Amino acid sequence: MGQGPPFGCRKIFVANYGRNSQRLEKHKESATLLLFLWVKKDILQSRYNAIRIANQEQLKLYFDIGRYNSENSRSGYWGTGAVEFISERLRADLPGLVGFSLTSMKNMRKFYEAWVLIENKSATTVADFRWLPSERRSWHRTWP
Repeated sequence: MGQGPPFGCRKIFVANYGRNSQRLEKHKESATLLLFLWVKKDILQSRYNAIRIANQEQLKLYFDIGRYNSENSRSGYWGTGAVEFISERLRADLPGLVGFSLTSMKNMRKFYEAWVLIENKSATTVADFRWLPSERRSWHRTWP
């Protein structure tokens, strides 16, 4: 890595600073620091994007499970033990799976039903909110 400034810009430094090695070394360090900051920013932005996408998918899953749960249990299609059976079966078939206990499944139903109430009272539908492009959401721009 000690082969000179990043991006092959040695000629630019030599042209601007002649053969004054002390000034040239100082600017090599500045260019390397700038490269470091760019890489660090890209890493942090990628981490943020991955978390945002994972959270979006998780919310979509919870919403969909809550919808399915609400539509079937509230209509009387399912019996009283259906949600408990699904929760137990998921944990038996997928060892290590967390977040799908009976309480969590009921909370997913409440989450869906709360959004349905908001959707019915709001001009913005749940579908509009779910697929809103991130560039239009101002709250995410405050993060580095």
